[in-house]
Amino acid sequence: MQKVASKERWSVRLEKIEKAAQERVDAELVGNVAEMKLRHTKILRAMGSRAVKAIQEFPLTSGMEGNPCCRAVIKLERLLAGEPTERTHADIEAAVRGEYEAFMVPVGKGSENNDEARRRER
Repeated sequence: MQKVASKERWSVRLEKIEKAAQERVDAELVGNVAEMKLRHTKILRAMGSRAVKAIQEFPLTSGMEGNPCCRAVIKLERLLAGEPTERTHADIEAAVRGEYEAFMVPVGKGSENNDEARRRER
């Protein structure tokens, strides 16, 4: 059996078959993802147009029900476009500033005390 497998190069043939199968699966997945994105975009357009219509046509109390739908549509459209759905740069900046202040020792006033404390440790 080993001689036949070597002679007919079964392992090489199997690698080619597996590669071809994987390429077909990948192509199918690409098509599925593209269809899904188009479908989701169409759904978002429909939701968005209904939300805008509700805000425009109905009295303020019932028209305001379109606002959560508008927010959801905007958030989902941004997500599909690969953009951030929320702005968090201020939170990140505050966290970095807090870490900086916690670990950095100011130079200047009081540095004499730091030098003196280091000398005592030696």
